[in-house]
Amino acid sequence: MLKMLDHKHYVPILRWKMAEMEALKFLKVEAKARMTPLIELCQDAFDPKKPKHENDKPKPIVVEDIITKKVNQLHQSWGNQAVFIDLLHLNPKTRTSVGKHIFEIISSLTVKNDTSVIPVTGFPYKDPKTYWEVRNIEYQNAVAKAIKMCGHGACVRLFLHDIIHRKTLKSDIRDLLQALGLAINETDLLIDYQAINNTNPSIINLYNYIPFIDDWRSIIISGGAFPPDLSELLANRTYKLDRLDWLSWSQQVKDVSLTLRLPSYSDYTIQHPLYRKPTDYPKVSASIRYSCNEYWLIMRGEWIGKQGSRGSAQYQAEAQLLCDREEYFGANFSFGDDYIMKKSVDDVHHGNVKEWLRAGINHHLELVIHQIANHFSI
Repeated sequence: MLKMLDHKHYVPILRWKMAEMEALKFLKVEAKARMTPLIELCQDAFDPKKPKHENDKPKPIVVEDIITKKVNQLHQSWGNQAVFIDLLHLNPKTRTSVGKHIFEIISSLTVKNDTSVIPVTGFPYKDPKTYWEVRNIEYQNAVAKAIKMCGHGACVRLFLHDIIHRKTLKSDIRDLLQALGLAINETDLLIDYQAINNTNPSIINLYNYIPFIDDWRSIIISGGAFPPDLSELLANRTYKLDRLDWLSWSQQVKDVSLTLRLPSYSDYTIQHPLYRKPTDYPKVSASIRYSCNEYWLIMRGEWIGKQGSRGSAQYQAEAQLLCDREEYFGANFSFGDDYIMKKSVDDVHHGNVKEWLRAGINHHLELVIHQIANHFSI
């Protein structure tokens, strides 16, 4: 059974995609030791890919093959260290060819490669966009099997509506843990604000709602403040967007009332907390997202495919400007920073959207690890 995560530990929430996995892979060893990512598997991983040519037939989707590839990818990026896995974005009807729940396949494969998987669950609800029954009885049964198979307990993820408007929270938590076969000290609690804003209830306020506050294995507070996209920002300009997620958490944990149970910090890095399925042909701009101590620096470019634009060559010009700014941490700070420096002088290979997202996330992860350590050392 895994140990408690303390207030100096970091729990970034990432989607199970190539850029995010590579951002984890290239972290420094000391950063990995102070971090437990929460990985969200998304339904678009199982959607049929459109053929390149109109007359071609789409390739059939084999769920087992996709999961095997994903688990191998995770193992290569993260090794056998602990990781939270949440399937809340999956269509509940997505199954293997023999009808098995995906959590069962993930659990069996990660046990083979000795990865310490902590399944994530919560209360059932109907997704207002897809009308899927999220966290239904089949999901909970699969989580219970994963707990027995992996042996590392579980994480209960609660959103604000689960906490503030639920009059039976205490008994509902007891029922959920009983169904999972877990004691509360074998269970992590993740309180997820999702989209952070200035009207959110304080951590102290939420603590008043949470039963057994001292008994959970870990308490994690999460939320994100990065916008859904950059469409509201004009091209060819530089912006500073406040990191309200970090600013709010770091200010609140100074409160002496929290010293008995300081929560771990969690965020959505440089992505919006509410997942949206990507469009088939997105108009992506050549933009750099760079995390600073209190804000995100956005080097906003034009749509790469725009006629008359410099396409991906915009990245080099933006990287040059970024490297000359006082906010730049230097090439030695992280893999992402080294990538930025190299691309600033590369006249041929300017990188693509996936690589720049990887660089931005990798830099953000390293930065937050430093910020948490410095915050509590003071």
